[in-house]
Amino acid sequence: SVSIKLNGVELEKDINNKDINALFYKNHTDAETFEINTSQNPVDGENTIEVSVTNNAGITETKTQKVYIDTKKPQVSNFEIKKVHGDVVSKVINFLTFGIFCNDQVKITVTATDEAATSGIKEITLYADSEEIATVPVNSDGKSTFVIPTDEIVGENKVFDKVLSATATDNVGNVTADKVSPNSNNSNAKSSGLMIETVDPTVSV
Repeated sequence: SVSIKLNGVELEKDINNKDINALFYKNHTDAETFEINTSQNPVDGENTIEVSVTNNAGITETKTQKVYIDTKKPQVSNFEIKKVHGDVVSKVINFLTFGIFCNDQVKITVTATDEAATSGIKEITLYADSEEIATVPVNSDGKSTFVIPTDEIVGENKVFDKVLSATATDNVGNVTADKVSPNSNNSNAKSSGLMIETVDPTVSV
């Protein structure tokens, strides 16, 4: 006999409507194939398939296999903004209620999280306004680091003046539902606007 359980529930047929516990003892059977899909009794996260086979001598062997279903969208949880050629950002960037101002390249580290028993985070995408800046694979801590602008700043210019946001993608293609921007709760900044300029101020009398 053959018994196949999916998450503790015994299945009567496979996905092709083939009887699982057929009367195999009536004929000599060396092997039999069944197609099982987790859609027959799914749970999000860990799914356990248990197969038991008993021969005509009454000897039973059981094997289990765990597979995972991930339908949860990952979350962008934190932004850390630092000046590339300086110390911690709070010492070199003015955090104003209406934006983040700097005169050099900025390093932005974005952290994403996924719930337990999921496929894990694959990559994070950073946006400036609605334009994608880059997509970077995460490290072992679920973090990706970006540098804005990508080229070193030369001369006096306003080189960046946009609103930042990010999304995360997990290893099965689930993407953060909505773009997330830095704020006082999820970052060391007070708002999502970033301006980088090297234009010296002028005084008129």
